[in-house]
Amino acid sequence: MIKKVIASILLTGVVLGVFFAAKNIMIMDSDNAEEKNMTWQAEKNEALGSNKIKVTENDRFTLYFSEDSGEISIEDKATKSVLLSNPVGIDEDPIAAGMNKMNMHSQLLVEYVDPQSNTYMVNNYTGSIKEGTYTYELKDNGIYITYAFGKTGFEIPVYYGLGKDYVKTQILCDKIKQHGTFKISAITFLPYMGSATADEEGYLVIPDGSGTLIHFNNQKQTYLNYSSVVYGRDKALNANSQTEVKEEITMPVFGIKKQSGAMLAVIDKGEYQAEIKAEVGGKSSVNNTVYSQVRFIQSERSTLLENSANEQEATMLSEQLMNFTYEVRYYLLEDKSAGYSEMALRYQKYLMEEKGMTSRMETKTNEVPMNIDLIGSVKKQATFLGIPYKTVEILTTYQQALDMTKELKEKGTSINLRYIGFMNNGLKDKLPADITYESKLGGKKDFKELLTFTQENGVGFYPSFDLINMYKNGNGFNSIFDSVRNVSRAASLQYSFLLSSGKKDNSISPWYLLKPEKLSEIADKLVKSLEKNGINTIGLEGISNAVYSDFKKDSVSRNDAGAFYVKALENIYQKKDSIMLDKAYAYAFPYTDVIGNVPTNSSGYDITDEDIPFYEIVMSGFAALYGEPVNMKSNTRDYLLKLVEYGAWPSYLFVSNNPTVLVNTDYSYLYGVEYEAWMEQLQETIAFFNPLKELFGKSILNHEKILDGVYRITYQDETKVYVNYNNYDVNTDNILVKALDYTVTGGE
Repeated sequence: MIKKVIASILLTGVVLGVFFAAKNIMIMDSDNAEEKNMTWQAEKNEALGSNKIKVTENDRFTLYFSEDSGEISIEDKATKSVLLSNPVGIDEDPIAAGMNKMNMHSQLLVEYVDPQSNTYMVNNYTGSIKEGTYTYELKDNGIYITYAFGKTGFEIPVYYGLGKDYVKTQILCDKIKQHGTFKISAITFLPYMGSATADEEGYLVIPDGSGTLIHFNNQKQTYLNYSSVVYGRDKALNANSQTEVKEEITMPVFGIKKQSGAMLAVIDKGEYQAEIKAEVGGKSSVNNTVYSQVRFIQSERSTLLENSANEQEATMLSEQLMNFTYEVRYYLLEDKSAGYSEMALRYQKYLMEEKGMTSRMETKTNEVPMNIDLIGSVKKQATFLGIPYKTVEILTTYQQALDMTKELKEKGTSINLRYIGFMNNGLKDKLPADITYESKLGGKKDFKELLTFTQENGVGFYPSFDLINMYKNGNGFNSIFDSVRNVSRAASLQYSFLLSSGKKDNSISPWYLLKPEKLSEIADKLVKSLEKNGINTIGLEGISNAVYSDFKKDSVSRNDAGAFYVKALENIYQKKDSIMLDKAYAYAFPYTDVIGNVPTNSSGYDITDEDIPFYEIVMSGFAALYGEPVNMKSNTRDYLLKLVEYGAWPSYLFVSNNPTVLVNTDYSYLYGVEYEAWMEQLQETIAFFNPLKELFGKSILNHEKILDGVYRITYQDETKVYVNYNNYDVNTDNILVKALDYTVTGGE
């Protein structure tokens, strides 16, 4: 017994020792982090001068490089404007001081860690340019620059070149050299590229949710800077709480609109490990700027000795993942009046040219498009003679789904029907490697009747599958062998969180995530089973909006995982007639023709000023876009107007049976979803959208705010839609728009 107590004490001491060592993380100037044992020396380049060198040019641009500052500048022959990597008048900036001023001279801000996991920062201006320890070479229609940081032992190569209508900028991450014991954890790239001063008017564009704007000099310098991870948090990392429910960065882009023109930045390579950041003028300098950061090392907070008297939290760091090139393209729009609409259309063109996105959506103009999400069945905890077990609660049988579809067709709607939890055992079961039918829902025969009716009557039928969340072992997949690992290399458990406190909801069982490299396997099995069962259309959840790493021994980075996601999506897209994705992010855009739960707002951070339909403009004409369920919204009228403004279509979530059976299940929050209770409002929604039905499948060319609470949306056929959120009528462009309503004019 005594030996066990001593062993326990020793173990506790070791664990706490690890914790107190790991928790010592701070940001500090690199001058305080000199490596005593550094044997490598950065050589001073005596050949450097102060010349401004013409690097290359094409029909559109001329690229220059300044030897003494490391700055690049691009002259635009079309607009006569100049794009600068760094601000002018840095030394006269009345706000910037100390390290902030040095950062303004820089093209790279390097975050790195020491062996004790302390975090430091250094910029390439003080770390290399001022020391003269960098080299450059003109080749490949551009310039290669290698910055050598003497004190930290880093050699970081970058490349600048020209495309037809863009500037190509790269960090050659896989060629970075690290001498000594410091490791680079992240690099901020070109933090002041195209930035705007206090004298300029315009805005920053960020693809947070549907999209949002930050107006220059908006007097919000006391608020936190904008910072968010592209495609959202890495779910393989531990999350002990969720303090806010917010939108995510849906696309790897950002933009700046100035009086002199507009610039769209697209992260072309390495976007899965990128973050987008923005700052308004008046905080650390007079400049308004938006930029990106690429991350190589992830941090994770873990709870040690949880629920004990010695419970502590420790921060652990992942291994360094940098075997890729990070590329950001800066597209300069020729029209000086261009804004966020034109930026969205340029990104749409990029997706077509670079990612192969094409439109195969079917357009119907004689009926109002409507999406209906149906839940088949869920599991519920029950007891028999005091023994707990799981039972299946029936919400919508195959026959009820068929009856509902027939009724809606008779009422003049063009229906998409997404069927969730329709397989054996309902939602949250095994990975769907094989199609099974729940006998309580009606079995295979009833399902085939539903399938046949939808195929013969033009109903978009989308049996829905989750390919990444592992709730139960089976079908050849086991959580012990096939789930991802967190930084501590334990299985990465996924939790639901309480909205009231942000803490883990212990009433809902945790689950696992499938390894990214296993996605093609599950996709192949599912496609074969779909073909065997005569199902030509499919709905997918999870895979379209959640990219995560795997921190096993040979880690799979987010970039590598993204490639696995794309491969699986491409495979399904090529073999199925239609794919409906749930809240798809940009990597999934080329592999869908229907998207549900599209975002119609941003996270609403204090620093932002107004939301825009950047997402919807990008995908208009390429996918049928449906919003979140109308019957889950509190202010229905405003939400319907938002769908009209954004070019999205209504969606409802229904069950046929009494939803009270959802009490004490994982879905008890789904109140008010009984089909019969919504019939009257459903008809009102159909009537509300009827004037818009001929716009289905058409591209949005422009979206603009023309008055407070009034927006004008222009489509490809010159149809204009005016939306008025005010409680009073508005007359604009000689068009009367009634209060809380919309008006459609023009068109072919």
